[in-house]
Amino acid sequence: MVNFTLNYKMEFLKSSDVGLVRSLNEDNADFDKDHYIFALADGMGGHQAGEIASAMAVDLTMKALKAYALTLDNKAKSSELSGALIKIIEDSNQAIYAAGLRNSGHKGMGTTIVIGLFYNKFVYYAHVGDSRFYLFRNLLLNPLTQDHTLLQEMINKAPEKEREFHATIHSNIVTQALGVR
Repeated sequence: MVNFTLNYKMEFLKSSDVGLVRSLNEDNADFDKDHYIFALADGMGGHQAGEIASAMAVDLTMKALKAYALTLDNKAKSSELSGALIKIIEDSNQAIYAAGLRNSGHKGMGTTIVIGLFYNKFVYYAHVGDSRFYLFRNLLLNPLTQDHTLLQEMINKAPEKEREFHATIHSNIVTQALGVR
């Protein structure tokens, strides 16, 4: 059972927009302030059933995060928490992939995700794809995750060519996602 108190203000806000390219919003997000957990997923546009994959991802991860949060005491180790988040994402990936195989209309569905758990003055988070997690402090917004995209991989390999890569590589080519092999 989570039995600690956070000594700072925490707000969860969610907002979504369909954007200019797609007609269907594939974003899903949820948080549980009683258990200090959250999940946000963005279905992969251009793939079948992205909205279903993102809804499944949020539902599956939130259920697993809540169940895990209920087992915590004040002695959990950082490596244990990180491992649990990775396992939650892996299990969700397998479930979404299997669901896509069972329904031909959903084959190839995928989503990006970021999940987190606030525990003893720290936040533990994991992500796949280009759904991002930011820290907002002192009026500054700083990314804590790095996108799993072709563009980011190329920048990591040759940072001196970043401007060139931005001009030639589409930023929406995701290299990792839930629900796909």
